[in-house]
Amino acid sequence: MTRDLPRFDGVLSWSQLPPDVQAKIGALALELMIAAKTAHHAEEVGDAVMLRAANTAAPLLLRTFEATVETALDFSPAIPSLVGNVCEECGCTELDACADRCAWAWPGLCTSCAPAKVLS
Repeated sequence: MTRDLPRFDGVLSWSQLPPDVQAKIGALALELMIAAKTAHHAEEVGDAVMLRAANTAAPLLLRTFEATVETALDFSPAIPSLVGNVCEECGCTELDACADRCAWAWPGLCTSCAPAKVLS
């Protein structure tokens, strides 16, 4: 039995958001990235003040980002399109292959799962 895994298309969803919501989400995404990069840099150079400020900002920004996105989109569980192909049997991806370094038998089914699928 093949599963039809729901997919999330971020480009399509983004294009359907009103400009003010796009601006808010975009600004929060940039702030999140800057907080993460600042924390990483501060750890490398030993700047305790910058590290503390960045680590304080990160969870606040993440909560605000999540709340904004949840308000803007109807949530339903889905695989982000960035992941690419996903095996509908075991869930492996091009970035996270099976232990035997599988490949794609066809879209949605890896070579590790294909023999079991053909026999069932």
